[in-house]
Amino acid sequence: MIKKDLSLMDWLKYGYERGYCSDVVCEMHDGVPMTDQEMICLEEDGEICIPVMRVWVDRDHPECH
Repeated sequence: MIKKDLSLMDWLKYGYERGYCSDVVCEMHDGVPMTDQEMICLEEDGEICIPVMRVWVDRDHPECH
């Protein structure tokens, strides 16, 4: 059971530990993580959809970090 008062970091850790999200990456420098099947699809001129959500470190000042 998930506690409703988890901090953002606890919530992210919970999801990561259970396989709901990848390691933290920089989309600009690392690219978005993909499965082997997605890579094969792209290599065969296929099209994939990768939903992305950005988490602001500081919601009041989302500047460069």
